[in-house]
Amino acid sequence: NGSQAGHQDDVDDVNSVHNPIQLGVIGAICLLLAKGSIFDVTSTTLHLLQIKELYGGLTHEDPHEHVRNFIDVCSPFSFKNLSKESIRLRLFPLSLTGEASKWLAGLPKNSITSWDELTTTFNARFFPPSRMMKLRDNIQGFKRLEGEPIHETWLRFKKLLLQCLTHRQPNDLLLQYFGVLIRLIKEWLINWFEGE
Repeated sequence: NGSQAGHQDDVDDVNSVHNPIQLGVIGAICLLLAKGSIFDVTSTTLHLLQIKELYGGLTHEDPHEHVRNFIDVCSPFSFKNLSKESIRLRLFPLSLTGEASKWLAGLPKNSITSWDELTTTFNARFFPPSRMMKLRDNIQGFKRLEGEPIHETWLRFKKLLLQCLTHRQPNDLLLQYFGVLIRLIKEWLINWFEGE
């Protein structure tokens, strides 16, 4: 796979941490070297990133889920004199493939200087307003499926909320959208207590 070969080249550059000039060559992400820091990407590190799947920018892929999974995978990593943010910035390009990898490579050199900038830019590209509006509509029009168990309805609703982290709907309004399930739970509790 050509995009994975590109990642391997990036790994070689990242491993050359003793030359601070090479760190800026990784593309859009400006990597600063702390004095005495050692950053070594091992095959185990790469394997852990790939277990949660690489993100290619395809329409069925969830960019928010990718970032959450990426943070989970990176959380146990620690390297001498490197912050968690610095580790994430160094490893994130290795979690991308296909169009997403091309997108990152096409950004202006050294244009990303923080994790917040990277995630904001990433979400702006792969979670456009049209996608957000569709998910908001799905949240607002949420209904229980015929014969669907209550716990599955709740899980499906929570998944919708996770897919659209920027839904900006207050909790009381979300409860209204989910009101059908709340009424079902009340009815079940009333029937259960009356049955005793």
